[in-house]
Amino acid sequence: MKSDGNELSLAEELFHNNEVKTNRIASFALLFTGILYIMVAAFDRFTEDTGGKTAQAILLTFGVISVLMFIHAAVFNFDEPGIKDIILVGIIICSGAVFFLYPLNVTFLEFGPIVIAALYYDSGFVKRTAVISWLVYSIMLWGNVVFDALSPSLKTFHNFMGITLFEYPLDVLTSRYIPHTLTFVLTSAICFKITSRGKDYVKIRAHMDFENAKMEAELKAAEEIQKASLPEPELICGRGVLSAYVKTARNVGGDFYDYFRAGDELIFLVADVSDKGMGAAMYSTKVKSAVRLAVSCSSGLEEALQRANNLLCEDNPGNMFVTLFAVKINPFTGEGSFVNCGHNPPFLLKAEGSIAALEFEPNLILGVFPDIDFSSHSLSLSPSDKIFVYTDGITDAVNKNNESFGCERLAETLKSAPGQPEELVEEVLKAVNEFAGAADQFDDMTVLCFGIEEA
Repeated sequence: MKSDGNELSLAEELFHNNEVKTNRIASFALLFTGILYIMVAAFDRFTEDTGGKTAQAILLTFGVISVLMFIHAAVFNFDEPGIKDIILVGIIICSGAVFFLYPLNVTFLEFGPIVIAALYYDSGFVKRTAVISWLVYSIMLWGNVVFDALSPSLKTFHNFMGITLFEYPLDVLTSRYIPHTLTFVLTSAICFKITSRGKDYVKIRAHMDFENAKMEAELKAAEEIQKASLPEPELICGRGVLSAYVKTARNVGGDFYDYFRAGDELIFLVADVSDKGMGAAMYSTKVKSAVRLAVSCSSGLEEALQRANNLLCEDNPGNMFVTLFAVKINPFTGEGSFVNCGHNPPFLLKAEGSIAALEFEPNLILGVFPDIDFSSHSLSLSPSDKIFVYTDGITDAVNKNNESFGCERLAETLKSAPGQPEELVEEVLKAVNEFAGAADQFDDMTVLCFGIEEA
């Protein structure tokens, strides 16, 4: 019930915004009409008799009233309750006044107010506008017939303007009144249909906006959950210092880092799940759980990743996979090993300033082939040595010229960066962001730097 209420509120807000926008359109139409009347009254030629002067006064009066009504609407920012009725009545009366003076010019009165009313997406308002317009037309038409018969000055004015009314009421009825009444009916029917379609559109728009807002809220919640599932980005363990960062291309993603203790040793890893978005995020949770579970019941990193791979292959209908780089190290001595499962080779930064990629033949990716063996390689970090692990979202980042950041730029950035892991991570992210500029991020980015401090 709550969601329906929220959707209803959103529809009401859209209807209100449309009403304000249409109020603005109608008000400017009224302003244009008023200015036109004032200009005609000021510059057009009228007869010097009573009929001409009366016509001039009528145009000037209604022109000024139209301008004043526009000012009134603008003062309230076109958002005053009931203002649409006032504006439309003003347009109808002003149109009727001109029709009274120029009886052959009925087009605007037939179409203008009703078409504008249709923009409000209010069927009742369209009906009211059509009825009022038709009544004004009827009064003005038959008023012309009567006044032409009773007022020589008005008839003289009509003759001066080149307007000749029919002499007999039956001719007016058959040749003018009935055809134009049918036009009113047809215009009203078309505008009523437009209004119905408009109301349906607003309701569909409200439903879509509501569902999109719900989806955005759910994605935001998923993003917060995924962020909370990551360990703290900074760690000091023994003499080991670790800093990590994840930046997803969407709300959630498939990149992640993890670290945890295994006895006296520290295990840390960086993983990159195939694809992006919600599916990759859910699979990354499965990968993380599988690795932690496998480590808890294995003697070595190779055996743990073999068990994790088998777990991931057991139930994988989406044929997803993950690349992973894992390290098991003693944070006091800096001695350990690593296993590369199809991941980007990390960089090893030595204390004397040299930098090199750990380019050993990688193992296969996880989650595709069960019962395969994984090989490990030894790793020895001296004081002030560091290992920098990253996902391909870093090197594949592109700028506006579609150029990739690349491994060479990454290596140069690492060479010139300050020595602490946290500073290295910040410097790399800064360099990638400056390189990409306004270009969209199309892949998740994850970096992790681990180093051994001096004793």
